[in-house]
Amino acid sequence: MHSRMFGNRTAAVGLTVASLGLLASSAYAESTFLTGEIEDGGAQIILMPRLAISNTNTRMVEWMAPEGSAVEVGDPVARLDPSDLIAQKENLEIQLEDTLANAESQVAQQELAIFDAETALIRAESNLEIAKMDASIPKGTIPDLTYERNQLLLANATNAVKRAVKALETAKFTLTQSIPVRERGVEQARNNMAEIDDAVSQTEILATQPGLVIYGFNRWTDEKIYPGATVMSSMEIAKVASQDSLQFRFWTHEADVRKLKLGTEIAVTADSLPEYSVAAQITWISSQANERDWSDGGYFEVIAEPIDGVELPPKFLPGMAIVGEVLNIDPLDEQT
Repeated sequence: MHSRMFGNRTAAVGLTVASLGLLASSAYAESTFLTGEIEDGGAQIILMPRLAISNTNTRMVEWMAPEGSAVEVGDPVARLDPSDLIAQKENLEIQLEDTLANAESQVAQQELAIFDAETALIRAESNLEIAKMDASIPKGTIPDLTYERNQLLLANATNAVKRAVKALETAKFTLTQSIPVRERGVEQARNNMAEIDDAVSQTEILATQPGLVIYGFNRWTDEKIYPGATVMSSMEIAKVASQDSLQFRFWTHEADVRKLKLGTEIAVTADSLPEYSVAAQITWISSQANERDWSDGGYFEVIAEPIDGVELPPKFLPGMAIVGEVLNIDPLDEQT
C-alpha cells in the first residue's frame, strides 16, 4: 500500500462526477485539472464472448450482479441471453439421436447381411458335400444321364460355395469399411454437442477473483451497460475490481495532452472524499484520441499510479470519480 498524501485542494473538490472527462484549460486557470475514475489495474475484465457456433456478433445481457456489489470467486457476475443457443442445442440433440439410431440400424443391417451370408455358405457347403458323394458314383454303375447330371450338380455346388465365400467376404468388408465413416459421423455430432454446451456455459460468467462489480461502457454510445442491453462481441460488459492494484484513469482533451508526459506528478482527490489527496505519477498516455459524448473534440486516456510509498485511503474504491491536479507542468509546455 502507499502513504504520502497531500492536503485538501478546494479547486479539485469543486469538480464533481458530472464533470467527468472535462479538463480545465490553463488559459483560464493557474492549475490544470484532469477528471477520471479509480480503477483496479488487475481487475477481472468481462468481455462479451464471441461464440464460434453462434450466428450473431451481438448478444443481450440478460442479468448482472448489482453494480457495486461484492462477489467471491465462483459467484455469478453476468448471464447472457442463451435462447438461440438453447434452440440450436435442442436441434443438435435430435441430430445426435438420429445419427446414433442410424448408426445402430446400419450395424444391425450389415450384421444381418453377414449372418445371411454365413448361413448361405453353410448351406452351399452342405450341398457341395452331397454333390461330391453323388458324383463319386462310378460311371457304368448308374445310367449315363444320371451320371452326367451328378457331375453337373457337383460343378454347380462348387461354384455356389465360391459365390457364398465371396458374398461373406463382401459383407464383412462392407461392415469394416463403414465403421470409420459411421464413427466420424457420430464423433462430429458429439463435437457439435460439445461446442454448443461450451457456448451455453459461456453465457454464465463467474467471478475468478473477489471484488466489486463495476459495469462497463458501450464504446460506441459511451453509455453504461445495464441488464437488457445488447452488446457486440469483445466489448467490455463489466469488471470485478478490488483494492489490490488501484490506479487512476483520466481523460484529457487533445488541446491539453501536450502538457503531460510520463512521470508527470498529479495530486488525486476522490469527489466523495475531498479530505484525501494522493500523489501519483503518469505511467501511460494513449497514442490516439477518442470522442466522448460530454464534449466536442478528442480525448486521450491517461493512467497514473500512486507514487511508491504512498498509502491509499481505505475508502478509495474502484469506480469512484476523481479529480487530478497536475503538479509539475513544464513552463515551456504551458507556452507551447
